[in-house]
This record gives sequence, C-alpha cells and structure tokens, in this order.
Amino acid sequence: MAATLVDSAVRSAASEEPVVVASLASTQSTKSGTTDEAVDKPNDEGRSVVQQLVFGALDIAKITNLWKTAEQYISLSHSYRRLELDKFPVQDENGNVTEKLMAQLFLSRSFKRWFKSVCASHTEADGIKFLETIYTEKKLATMLAMFRRSTKHYWRKKYAKRLQRAQFDLWYDRMVSPSELTVGILGLEDGIADTPSIERDIVFQYQTYRYIDHKKEDQNDGW
Repeated sequence: MAATLVDSAVRSAASEEPVVVASLASTQSTKSGTTDEAVDKPNDEGRSVVQQLVFGALDIAKITNLWKTAEQYISLSHSYRRLELDKFPVQDENGNVTEKLMAQLFLSRSFKRWFKSVCASHTEADGIKFLETIYTEKKLATMLAMFRRSTKHYWRKKYAKRLQRAQFDLWYDRMVSPSELTVGILGLEDGIADTPSIERDIVFQYQTYRYIDHKKEDQNDGW
C-alpha cells in the first residue's frame, strides 16, 4: 500500500499533477460513515505526508547529484592546480589569446597529463565543462580554435581537433545552432561577414562538424 502511494506521488510530482490518495480517503470515509462527497475529496493530510516524503527524497537526490558534481570539480580543480596549469598565461600583455600561448598550454606535459587523467576518471565532457568554468565558454572556444590554428603537424592537429570536438559535442547535445553560437555564445551580431577571423573559424568549424558528423541526425531532428 505504502509503496503504491509513494509510486503514485512520484509520478504525480514528475507530471506536476495533484496527488489524490483515493484509496486512503475511501477507507477513512467508509469507516466514519461520511457522505459520498467526502469519499471523493482528496485526503489532504495523507497527501501532505506522501508529498513530503517524495519531495524530501527528491531533495536528497538533488543534493547527492550536486555533491557528486562538486566532488568531480574539486578533483579536477585540485589536479589542475597541482600541475600548476592555472599559472600558464592564456593571453598576452594586450589581452589577446595567441597561437603561441595556446600551443604552450595545450602541448605542455602538464596539460596532457591532466587531460589523460580526466579521460581516465571522468569524461572529456567533464574536462571541457571544467575548463569553461575557468576561462568562460567563449574564451575556451577561442583558445581551442587558436590552438588548432597554431600547428600543421598531423598528430598535433588531430589532438587539437579532439579537444575542440569535445566542446562541439556539448553544443550539439544542447542543440546549439550556428546562429545561436554566433550570437548567444560568441556575442556577435547575427552574421559573420565582419567578425574577427578566429570567430569565423569557430563558426565554420562547428558548421563543418555538424555537416560531416551529424547531417542525417540534423535532418531527422529538424534543426
């Protein structure tokens, strides 16, 4: 009985519909000899108890998930600082992200070691999300595009594309369109004719990623 009530409450909470504990109300109404109108009335006290249990459980689940996420970020942050990656400069004295600085960061033994540990204990997506919290989503996109531009060496270029693709995967999962990328993430006007070349690279590379890797999926999803 209790399990049935809780299951019902869970389904109701998910659908945002009121929980009516009909069986409980019917039993109490029959025993007390009340009218049919009372039988049909939801048992507010019973509903409150069940909902408190359910929402309490949901709160615990949210806290647990948040704590797991916090633990992941603490772990990633600890290793990032321990390898002194936070001390790598990512822009020059004029505040510009440069190819040279990005090559120094992403090709460093420290970053490769950190990224390898991320892939072993977490996911590439977790690593990219963490880097976005450190540098912002737009700046990281610029950094990765600059790194990709910095080398023509096959294996380094492949490595740069892998890092960039991990961020593209996050955008694709969020159904970010090229226009949304241009305006919402890169903060540019709708249209890339007059945008800085690195932003054009990012948009073009994301369009290419979608066309090559997800063309059929895009057609089926209609976006």
